[in-house]
Amino acid sequence: MSTNRHTMLSLVVVVSILVSALTPAAAPSALAQTTSEPLYPRVLQFSPVPTEEHPLDAPIQITFDQPMDAPSVEAAFRIEPPVEGSFSWPMPHIMQFKPTLPWQRATRYVVTLEQTARSLAGVPLREPVTFRFNTVGYLEVSTVQPAPGATEVATDAIVTVTFNRPVVPLSALEEPARLPQPLTFDPPLTGKGEWLNTSIYTFVPDLGFDPATTYRVRVSNLQDLSGGVLKEDFVWEFTTIMPAVVATDPAPDDIYVSIRPTIQVAFNQPMNRRAVEAAFRLHDGATGEIISGRFDWKSEGIPRPRPRQEEYYYSEEDSQGPPIVGVETMLFMPDRALEFGTQYTASLPAGVPAARGTVRTAKDYTWSFTTIEYPRIVSTTPTDGEQAADPWGGLEVTFSSPMNPDSINNNFIITPAITPTEVYTYWWNNNTKLQLSFPMKPSTEYQVVFNRNLEGRDGQKLGRDTVIRWRTRAADPNI
Repeated sequence: MSTNRHTMLSLVVVVSILVSALTPAAAPSALAQTTSEPLYPRVLQFSPVPTEEHPLDAPIQITFDQPMDAPSVEAAFRIEPPVEGSFSWPMPHIMQFKPTLPWQRATRYVVTLEQTARSLAGVPLREPVTFRFNTVGYLEVSTVQPAPGATEVATDAIVTVTFNRPVVPLSALEEPARLPQPLTFDPPLTGKGEWLNTSIYTFVPDLGFDPATTYRVRVSNLQDLSGGVLKEDFVWEFTTIMPAVVATDPAPDDIYVSIRPTIQVAFNQPMNRRAVEAAFRLHDGATGEIISGRFDWKSEGIPRPRPRQEEYYYSEEDSQGPPIVGVETMLFMPDRALEFGTQYTASLPAGVPAARGTVRTAKDYTWSFTTIEYPRIVSTTPTDGEQAADPWGGLEVTFSSPMNPDSINNNFIITPAITPTEVYTYWWNNNTKLQLSFPMKPSTEYQVVFNRNLEGRDGQKLGRDTVIRWRTRAADPNI
């Protein structure tokens, strides 16, 4: 019996030795380290996040990864600037802090949890934790139109105010009567205010702005959707236009003006029509005579004058018409036809009153134009009687004034006769130049007769036949 017991003990010893030999040496220490390392508490979330503006009456919240020891966490809580408040624990791992008084507006706070904050298991934070957040700031005016200090603002301008954050909810835009109207004007104005979106407000006066008036505009009593308010009223000023001439037709220094023109003077605002008519003058530049006429008015401007060019070609864009300038336009029709090729001067002195208020034009407005000349042929290439003209190109003709291009048809004769399909006409330079192209031969006499019925732009005819004769030079030597 003792022999068997001895044998069994020996086997146990051998097995123990084998197990010890097969087990890595590091295993016992690693197991001991895993068992003894503390599970440090961690902060999973802090609300609000740094990019979010925090409401003034809302608590802040810290979420941990495990239940915490509330007294130690509250004792480790620090906030700068200092704030008095109370703690609450909706759940063992969530702490909230609510200030006794609302947070200060537009302020950055720094929250620190000292390392002494412990979990329920008694394990402290591995290291202090710091968070930052900003409270709701102030509502601000980003831009305004007309701009602060602007002058010469149109009487039909629209006031636009853009804010730095949403002021009205998007869902309320369909109920404008319930939305705030933040503008007041000095002098007072009535009009329609409208929110174009959540942060852009416009105002249109019922009767427009008075001319030559400085308006003081105030934005007040407004709060945005997050609770931000204007730190102080936003105030700016702008001044509306003085009455003035903005465009004329004919334009200054215009040429080729009809002898029966309708002279147009466009203003930047409604004018006292009777006073304008009494002040307007049209003078004959040669004699100084004042030209009488009748007046009319239209409640729109005139087409913006095109820049004068030596050569002008019409395009599809021209058919759409130039933009209209001016608010109101005076029309003057002379009682009699003006003289051909004569300069005339039109004038409107300073001091003409606008239709509203007591303001008057500040400057004299004077300009000149020249009427069209009676149509005649001024020059040709080749010239009449030339004996050594180049035998190519045809005939170039310069007229004294713009012509009616269509009237050239059937109103000229070329000798020797040319097949009609070989003759081409081309006009340019305000229809004052004509290129009559046809094939020519060297050492040949040519003649072109322009009929007396060839018309100028306004219907005046040449009145007499005009004959141009020339001879081409000999052909160049050639082998």
